[in-house]
Amino acid sequence: MVLPWSRALMVGVLLTFNAPFLLMIFLDREPSTACANNYGTPLFHNDAAISSGDGRKVPDSTGTSACLYIMDDNHYLIEWMAYHYHAANLRHLIITTDPDSLTSPQHILDRWKGRMEIELWNDTHFLPPNAEFEEVVEDRMFGGKANKERQAYTLQTHRARQDLFNLECLRQHKRKDRGWVLMIDTDEYMTLSPDMRYELGVSMEQPNVVDMVLKQIILPDPYYKHLTTPCVPIHRRQFSARERENTDKQVNSMVPAGFDGNNFQTLRWIRYGWKTVEYQTRLKDYKCYSNAEIPGKVIIDLGRLRLQDMNHPNNTGDVHQPLESICNKNLYFHTTETPFVVNHYLGTLAQWQYRAGDKRGQGFRLAKYQFLNSRNGLKSTDQLIPWLRGFVSSLGEEEAKILLAGVGILEPLPQRQEEPVQKQVNLSLQDTEVYKVGDIVQENYEGAGDWSWAEVSAVYPNGYYNVCYFPDCDEFVATFGARMRRTGEVVFEVEDEKEFEGVDLKKLEKEISELAQKLPRG
Repeated sequence: MVLPWSRALMVGVLLTFNAPFLLMIFLDREPSTACANNYGTPLFHNDAAISSGDGRKVPDSTGTSACLYIMDDNHYLIEWMAYHYHAANLRHLIITTDPDSLTSPQHILDRWKGRMEIELWNDTHFLPPNAEFEEVVEDRMFGGKANKERQAYTLQTHRARQDLFNLECLRQHKRKDRGWVLMIDTDEYMTLSPDMRYELGVSMEQPNVVDMVLKQIILPDPYYKHLTTPCVPIHRRQFSARERENTDKQVNSMVPAGFDGNNFQTLRWIRYGWKTVEYQTRLKDYKCYSNAEIPGKVIIDLGRLRLQDMNHPNNTGDVHQPLESICNKNLYFHTTETPFVVNHYLGTLAQWQYRAGDKRGQGFRLAKYQFLNSRNGLKSTDQLIPWLRGFVSSLGEEEAKILLAGVGILEPLPQRQEEPVQKQVNLSLQDTEVYKVGDIVQENYEGAGDWSWAEVSAVYPNGYYNVCYFPDCDEFVATFGARMRRTGEVVFEVEDEKEFEGVDLKKLEKEISELAQKLPRG
């Protein structure tokens, strides 16, 4: 959708006057053709399901939908719902809470009665009988190769549950004839890519900016070559929690009176952009390069799919590729390769650590927070800040304050009757060996039972580490001592053989093994 400047100017005018249908005609893009007709090859181009005579997708007048899986996220949920109501015309939400959640979102959801159709689900809405669910979890445990490590099992149980929710949520939205469905989390906010926003000349103060662009998408898109299916990739950019100078004064000077900008993720945090770090390994002339780039998310147009298309055996409900039969396999799209961006926020450390039931443990969360915060922040943007002004203007100050009451504020957590699972898991880390940067170790990837040679590249509190795998230099963030050892059988292989043409991998593995034996311990 690369428009000449004069056309981009006119599009901005049309958006200003809230004229999506005029915008559709103005863009004057060629219609695409239909696809095949069984669930193995989804029928999804512009004459599927809801379509117009000229091949363009008829805009869904009922608004955007979303699937949301949360755990003690009320402080985020308040802002998330208001922002997407304003920017993306969010009008339909299916939400569920993790069983380890200590808080309920019900009182927040109740505020939106009459403005948004909301379904709050429990396990009976999407989980199969216990025996079947256990089989799903076992299958996720790396084909049965994994040990019965408690943390690995509880994490896979959580992921299986979330994936099953995502699939059934998409089916439910389809049963209700809805169109675009957003598949992101409560700490993520969808907006336009910098190029798209610049070309259209729009501000996030205007309502439904994201929704208006969604309504114009043609598949396959002639300008974005990766937009070929209804599973549209979204670039995800990680924001750091580094404060700006004079935070209070700067933030609150740009927000409506009566609101504290420091309580909003989209207003307080402006720094993003990862930096590549060069790491010299113990091996001579062997350097690894790591960055903090994070995989993208998607938004899916169910108006171009049939209900049976969601039952394809390749569709797992994965958070990054919910419908793998049609979603692009690449998870790392540049901002120039998609019209949309999702801002992912860390929040304050207190907000980040608030999830007491996280299956990976508080030690993991602290290590991940420190890693992402230290590796991001090269650029800055105030792009989203105007949304709050637009939201208050559209709804009125009194109603906006009701909907946004408690935003960013952590609720007191009730006491558990039982000790949380992750606390029990962390107790098992106390007797493990202590490692330091530069140690050559073997690491058990996600508890899967596949041990690989790696070098410790960073050390965090509570026995957590970053490691760089040999030979491909992939970096794993926040592994821990119980998944590390000095010797044993390892898997030594590469994903891209062309990358290692001319490299004697057996010789390299021998060199690593010998070096590991020579290095002092402790």
